[in-house]
This record gives sequence, structure tokens and C-alpha cells, in this order.
Amino acid sequence: MDKKLFIVSTRTIDTTLIAGWRNGSLRVQQVKTYKDLNDKDVQTIRGQMKLYRTKGFTAVANEPITRFAGDGIMSISLTDKDSNNIPRLTSALTAFKQLSKRGGISYAEGAKPIMVPETVYNETVNERGETSYVVDWEMLDERALALLTAIYCALNHVTAESNYLQAVFGHINKGRNPNLKSKLVGTF
Repeated sequence: MDKKLFIVSTRTIDTTLIAGWRNGSLRVQQVKTYKDLNDKDVQTIRGQMKLYRTKGFTAVANEPITRFAGDGIMSISLTDKDSNNIPRLTSALTAFKQLSKRGGISYAEGAKPIMVPETVYNETVNERGETSYVVDWEMLDERALALLTAIYCALNHVTAESNYLQAVFGHINKGRNPNLKSKLVGTF
């Protein structure tokens, strides 16, 4: 499923990233970092995120303390595990490596490429063949964290995403009688 993403990441320095996912590739349109955001700045960025949501974007905040999430802006942490009990960071790094290997990440003119050097993580594989990563969080750049968040969100559906919900309910309602709702409403 194609996606448009507006990511904010705030672990060390506030960073926004706007990207699109289409045909198995991520295109980063814009990355901005901010120093010392005040409450007014936060509200301005939240307003931008809400506006982008009305245009079909998935708006996600990767933040240790909630400042951006809420009102349709989803909160996610790459340190948490997903519904399959796999750390989101593991999924994001694995996908990043595969996308990088095949040239699946591109940048719009003016968007500086983001690096996730192998020196910031150690990959291990356990006896069951499961991959995990030990990350040096102090060495991981906030822009890289925003990119990994975008990759995770591009590849995984969060049930609160408006485009995901529209696709699910569109599929469920496909072929349904449009008059059914009005008949049921009159019954109850």
C-alpha cells in the first residue's frame, strides 16, 4: 500500500521527516532539525502534521515524552515490540539494510541523504535464526532515527492510520447493499 508519511522524532534533537512509500521504495522529500523548540513551535509543527493528515498522510511521533502525539498524530517507539513480539527497531534496521542494498531509498533535490552507519549497531542472530540488534543510542543520529521510524511505518500498518482504515472498510463494504444502512437505522 502506498503511503505518505510525516514523522517527528525527538529523542535528542527535534527532527521532522516527510516521505512517500510507493512500489517498495521510500522517497524522502524533506528533513528538518530544530533546536530548542518552544511550545509555540511545537503547536506549529502539530498544526502542520494535522494539515498533512487531511491530505492523506500518516502522522507519527517517535518521542520519549509526549509533545506531538494526540489528535490523530500517532505515537510510536522503535524500542517497543510489535504485535509479533519483535522489536520495531529490529524490523526497521532489517528493512533499512535491504532497501539500502537495492537502492530503495531516494532523496528529493535538496534533501541530504541520511546514513545509518553499521558502527552504531551490532547484528546478532540467535540459534532460532532470529535477528536482533544492539544499538549504541548515543551514536545514532536523530535524522537516522526519523528515517528508521518512516521505514517501519511504511512497512507496517498501524490500525489508527486513516488510509489503512479506509482500505480495510472499503474492502469489507465492497459489494454491500448501500441501502442496508438506512434500513438498519430505521429498525433500531
